[in-house]
Amino acid sequence: KNTRLREQANIYTLKGKVKLLSHQPLLAIEDFKKTLSILKVVDRTGNPVISRIYGENKLIDVFEQMANSYLLLKKPDEALDYMKLALFSADKIRNEFVDDQTKERLQSDLKYLTEKAIDLAYQRYSLTTNKALLQTILELAEHSKARTLFDQIQRNQQSFIINNKDSLFVKKEAFERAIIYNEKEELESKEQFTNKNTDSLKFYLALVNKQIKQKYAQFNFEYEVNVQKLLAILPKGRVIEYFVGKEAIYTIDIKDGKLKQVVKLVNSQSIKSEVKSFTQLYFTNGPAAMLNAPKSFY
Repeated sequence: KNTRLREQANIYTLKGKVKLLSHQPLLAIEDFKKTLSILKVVDRTGNPVISRIYGENKLIDVFEQMANSYLLLKKPDEALDYMKLALFSADKIRNEFVDDQTKERLQSDLKYLTEKAIDLAYQRYSLTTNKALLQTILELAEHSKARTLFDQIQRNQQSFIINNKDSLFVKKEAFERAIIYNEKEELESKEQFTNKNTDSLKFYLALVNKQIKQKYAQFNFEYEVNVQKLLAILPKGRVIEYFVGKEAIYTIDIKDGKLKQVVKLVNSQSIKSEVKSFTQLYFTNGPAAMLNAPKSFY
């Protein structure tokens, strides 16, 4: 009792998966809720608390399974909410200091989760034509791209730290590691924990980040995606954004800064292959094929 909590949580998740495979989603949800309770990310009523969610593979798994359970119960809104929580927990893992190979694997996992969430939102939009779901789809797509760019920025920062040996970056890394460690220890402790130490570390981290931004202009960037701001700065006219997933491609149609529609194109792999062949023939290998056969190109 009160020991080996991650293993306990894993057992309940596995039990829930068995019940889900047996088409008993309500019983599966009971087990998944026990997992979330053991991992201390829910309130007394069993509802997830955003501020308690941390980077943990077991959390990502159980949130995804909760989404699958609600899909079986034909409750897509609840399923979408849990897919978002899975992405949120996965983002927390990415923010920890991990090697590039692990981040590449995480990027692939996150792309899969994002595609699943986008498809859920798209299915809901197809049935309800609720414009708010268009914004959700754009937000998920933009956030996915922002993650990839953010990883590149972090790699650049790490290279900068190694080359310049600035003590501010050393402090920043030490505070981040300490916060991650504290949060996990607090959540796994048997006693009622206090956030005082972690709050203090976050305060000092904020001060260091402020000093870095004052000293280095290239590190002044926002990672959080704000769709309203994005739409507001788009030029007049039509913009089409693509989210290319493993199973499908989603085209997001924006006109004069307003979301118009989302179209789902199935057979993602064959479309990607066609686009690659087209660009190689007419562009990568030079303009000769285009000039010699304009009708075929058109």
